[in-house]
Amino acid sequence: MTNVRAALRILGIPLLAAAITSCSKSSPTEPVFLQDSVTIVSIQPPAGTTLQAGAPVTFTATITYHLASAPSGSVVIVISDQSARNLSSTVPQPRVIVASGTGTVALTDQVVLPSSGVATVLVLFPLFVTGNTITQTFQSVSYPVSYPAAPATDLGQARAVHHGSA
Repeated sequence: MTNVRAALRILGIPLLAAAITSCSKSSPTEPVFLQDSVTIVSIQPPAGTTLQAGAPVTFTATITYHLASAPSGSVVIVISDQSARNLSSTVPQPRVIVASGTGTVALTDQVVLPSSGVATVLVLFPLFVTGNTITQTFQSVSYPVSYPAAPATDLGQARAVHHGSA
């Protein structure tokens, strides 16, 4: 029993120090960021808004990011269709260079939607580490696309035709 008490005294001091240190780092309400992340704070038009084929659309978003894996990176706006085809003609795509840590950025891009072939528009906000062209850190929103109704025709209506004299 004395050996157990002696061992607890020896281990107790480092364990108590570790407990005090870990409790003093942050409170349960403070977020602890261990990996890269992006979050859409706001976006216009609102997510899920039905867009009109053939019409111009301006997307404007406020994004928060946390970059922990590198000293710098960039947050980009990517606008594509359901088949991952880029819809933006802006070259290069709008981006904001960011430093390690947490911050907020604003991104805007405008596209004219094709008049056919697009069922869904996806707007993605990837966070790229400087020097990388591939990332798994992104947020996205989607928008359905509607097409104008076909013009009404009068094929089903009979027309009176007068033949001959009365």
